[in-house]
Amino acid sequence: MGSKSNRSRRHTEELKRDAVALVRSSGKNVTEVAREIGVSAERLRNWVKQDTIDRGQGAPGELTTAEREELRRLRRRHPRWGYLTPPETRQRLEQEHALVA
Repeated sequence: MGSKSNRSRRHTEELKRDAVALVRSSGKNVTEVAREIGVSAERLRNWVKQDTIDRGQGAPGELTTAEREELRRLRRRHPRWGYLTPPETRQRLEQEHALVA
């Protein structure tokens, strides 16, 4: 297992974006790219998966990065919402957005 500093290290959005682009354009697999840039293959796989979702190509019910950020914001504002499943959360987000709009 890695040290605590490795687990808590944050990566810039630029690094994530560039790493995902490299996986998509280089013909190399995730493990090879991850090794080259010094991140775990699992972390890079997660970035690629989230990018796929953000492009609208994810499975139904998967939350985009923007939706996840909104969910975090709402859960801070409404702590009891923490128990909601993603479809229920999506409905709450849509309801709140309709009230604000």
